[in-house]
Amino acid sequence: MAGGRRNSRSAGLWERLRRDHGCGSRRNRSCVCKRRMTRLVIDTNVLVSALIFKDSRHLPLRKAWQQKGITPLMSIATYRELKHVLGYPMFKLEDHQITDAVALLGPYIEWVTIDADRAATLPKCSDRDDQKFLQVAVCGHAEALLSYDRALLKMKRGLPFPVLTPEIWNGPLFI
Repeated sequence: MAGGRRNSRSAGLWERLRRDHGCGSRRNRSCVCKRRMTRLVIDTNVLVSALIFKDSRHLPLRKAWQQKGITPLMSIATYRELKHVLGYPMFKLEDHQITDAVALLGPYIEWVTIDADRAATLPKCSDRDDQKFLQVAVCGHAEALLSYDRALLKMKRGLPFPVLTPEIWNGPLFI
């Protein structure tokens, strides 16, 4: 950014982040946009891609948790969903392959117990199946929720954490 000017792509990301979670100031050192977010809830479709596709654009995410640069937060419900989705016929994974995929993540998970009172403070997601990710994020004190799910990405107000795509999380504003 020569001369203090932002290119249009980074300016658009910055404006979206400012609008979505209210950080607003590049001088605000406590803002999560100034450092790599480390406590993350990663939704199932992103995890599946990071676990089973070798050429995945999500490999930096997998490397980050394997190098303990991030902590994936999960509950029993989100873990069960991951194992269920890995068993879908479209992935053509045998039981031992599902076990191997889950083993890539297992040692790095921080388990979150859902506090019903705290979870009740969350706005309702239009997709009821995605509410569990919001619950893990709020009860686990997540710094962000990574997802491609439209229902989650639309939720901008009333959350104490941003909902981001993995590409935005891995982009220049968070490094």
